Amino acid sequence: MPSLPKLSTELNIFAEIFFWANHLNPRSPETQLSMIAYLGELVLSNDVKVLVAQTAGSILVNVMKSGSKQARETALKALNQISSYETSAKILIHAGILPPLVRDLFTVPILRDPS
Repeated sequence: MPSLPKLSTELNIFAEIFFWANHLNPRSPETQLSMIAYLGELVLSNDVKVLVAQTAGSILVNVMKSGSKQARETALKALNQISSYETSAKILIHAGILPPLVRDLFTVPILRDPS
């Protein structure tokens, strides 16, 4: 019985992920950004990470490709959370995350030590 609260939480997250996958694209950029930020804050099980990668990964990749700097940073936080499981990371690679990720890695200015 101790696993019931966790299962309930997992089911709620599954429901939210399906909702997001169906509603991220047509929303305003501000709403999309807040939904992605919320996704980056969630603690997800590996199964849910795979589901998120499958359902919303391409949306996050598109944000990384063409979003504002703030949107890309927010998407990167969510992608970091999702890609921490090898299976979901492979799904994101297949969805095309590497080119925009590499682009951002090499175009972000290096902070210099003021000393």
